[in-house]
Amino acid sequence: MDHINTKQISDKVASAIARNDRSLASVAEAVGIPKTTFNRKINGRTDFYMGELIAIAVALGVGLDEFVPDNVPMHVRAAA
Repeated sequence: MDHINTKQISDKVASAIARNDRSLASVAEAVGIPKTTFNRKINGRTDFYMGELIAIAVALGVGLDEFVPDNVPMHVRAAA
């Protein structure tokens, strides 16, 4: 399996936010992450915590698997 990096996950989060017609600021507020911290995370400079990813998925009404990079095997993606 290829290496999974922070930017792959943050790109998936950003795509899910855009597909749901939400702003980064509105999602950051809904999840309780300061906007500056959220921007660092969405730009791949710092990692999201699992709890944050779960909260974002709930705020967007999507499954957690939306944030799993494509290079992760299907059986692992299905468990997300």
